[in-house]
Amino acid sequence: MATERHQDRLSAERPMAVIVQQGKVLDYIDGVTQRAETPEEYVRQEIAKSLVREYGYQKRDISVEFTLRLGTRRPRADMVIFDEDDAHEQDRARIIVECKSRKIKPEGRGRTAAQLHGGMPKCGLRHVDQRRRAILL
Repeated sequence: MATERHQDRLSAERPMAVIVQQGKVLDYIDGVTQRAETPEEYVRQEIAKSLVREYGYQKRDISVEFTLRLGTRRPRADMVIFDEDDAHEQDRARIIVECKSRKIKPEGRGRTAAQLHGGMPKCGLRHVDQRRRAILL
């Protein structure tokens, strides 16, 4: 009986194995969603890991593919970071992250920032990570 409880506790502590389909990448933030394997997706996953591991953001405070309301347009931001345990609503967004493939030239990244900034007057360009190819607004 004690051995069964010990096994149950160990099973609960170990993460489940996830089989990732060929041509897919497992989303680091939710650990469940399988996204298309693209150069941009690799950049997004690298940035997501950095936000959690290096900058200390909690996964629960990050939304992936968050739909923004910009006038009549509804673009999706690669990731949006909210204050700790805050509602995941556009007006509560702390940082918007847009990732681009390493193949995108710098002027293409600038257009992306301008498009997002144009529809969100409270946003300002905070940082362009040249090495990782991410724009933080």
